[in-house]
Amino acid sequence: MIFSLETLAGDAPSIPAVEKHPTLGSAEVETVEMVDGYDEAVVVSTNSEPFFGNDLNDLKLLVFTVHRVVLEYGFVRIDKNSGTAVSCFQSLDDSPSPFSSMISLRYTLPQILVDGGSHSVNLKFQILGHFVNVCGGLSDGSGSSLHYVYLDKSKYVRPLKLMVANGESKDSDGKEVFEMLMMVKDRVALPLLFDVCEKGGLDLPPCFMKLPMELKNLILELLPGDDLAKLACTCSELRFLCSDNGLWKKKFFEKFEEDSREFDFKRLFGLFWRIDAKMKKVYGNIKRENKY
Repeated sequence: MIFSLETLAGDAPSIPAVEKHPTLGSAEVETVEMVDGYDEAVVVSTNSEPFFGNDLNDLKLLVFTVHRVVLEYGFVRIDKNSGTAVSCFQSLDDSPSPFSSMISLRYTLPQILVDGGSHSVNLKFQILGHFVNVCGGLSDGSGSSLHYVYLDKSKYVRPLKLMVANGESKDSDGKEVFEMLMMVKDRVALPLLFDVCEKGGLDLPPCFMKLPMELKNLILELLPGDDLAKLACTCSELRFLCSDNGLWKKKFFEKFEEDSREFDFKRLFGLFWRIDAKMKKVYGNIKRENKY
């Protein structure tokens, strides 16, 4: 696996000085495809949680996270030479050097494999200072633009490592991880899914999930509270979006504002005070149990 010392320079700017759009042409720096045969293999089946082995680094952690998002949106990883599905997520390393700065993966859709098609997408990861650039496009380079996102290692790696180590994270860390997953989904995974569906003549997926986060939030604000609660049961992404406290504050006042003059606010205060006291007691017990 090759690497570039220039891309790992310690005095690199916190953001790329010029946001030059990456290319997937043959003229770019040689990239590496994942191969078998490394002592500390990092293996994950296409439907399982990733196992990172003992030599986890920032680039590999972000690669595995993006890989998982791509799989969740229907892709399967394939071998770039044979075009057949790769059943396991093979080792990221074929070199003892820990400074490899470029990784390349190829994906397609199961229906394309079944039909004997060759349409696929390339997904490349490159270290650019404090960022990892994720860039994807159709493998044949025809008829589509490139889709890319810059992932800030200093922002996302720490909460990801906490989740890997502990299986959970604090609320603030969870929000950062969710933010990163949505960036990968909105800017890379879904655009690639639409590209390869159009190229292969397949039906396009439902469009709501392709909408920007801001527009999805506006749509959620139009739903009644009971419908919002039902929608939260459909998938993890919508459950997270529907759990926004500001959104439920609006729903509360929409439902009860007209009847607010009939409230006995003294009794209402007492009710909320008792609930708050019970919740503090519960959280206190949980914190004490976690210490042990």
